[in-house]
Amino acid sequence: MKIGLVTVTYNSESVLADFLQSVKNQTYNNYCLYVVDNDSKDKTKKLLQAEANIQLINNEDNLGVAYANNQGVKLALKDGCDFVLLVNNDT
Repeated sequence: MKIGLVTVTYNSESVLADFLQSVKNQTYNNYCLYVVDNDSKDKTKKLLQAEANIQLINNEDNLGVAYANNQGVKLALKDGCDFVLLVNNDT
């Protein structure tokens, strides 16, 4: 089973490194990380672009968490994910 992990970022630079490391440390390997950025103004986008193995959606405006989560879910389902987990990146 393929799992889609969806997170929404907005000026998340201070928590992003720990979040990405936590995702990498998990033992289940059949997953894809979908990150929807809501027009961050800090270094969030730069940090995400340096990462491999993520699907990144860059919104040109802050469209809100619910809208961005829906964008990620739609992409995960389109990519054939069996399950989708919405996860805050400051978890």
